[in-house]
Amino acid sequence: MCGKGVHHVQATQHAFAAILIDGSKLSWGDLDSGGDSSKVQDQLKSVQEVQANDFAFAAILADGSL
Repeated sequence: MCGKGVHHVQATQHAFAAILIDGSKLSWGDLDSGGDSSKVQDQLKSVQEVQANDFAFAAILADGSL
């Protein structure tokens, strides 16, 4: 994450997700708490908002999709 601008951060019990200035989303932490978004990373463009519960993240994209 070094050198990338962070716009917003959300947290679950044991993981974090950040929306970067370029509209992408980055997550890290415990895998069972949403810490790995690598399987859907190619879909996480133009992220407008991230919401979290105890164990997962949801990303709202610019086109309104979830």
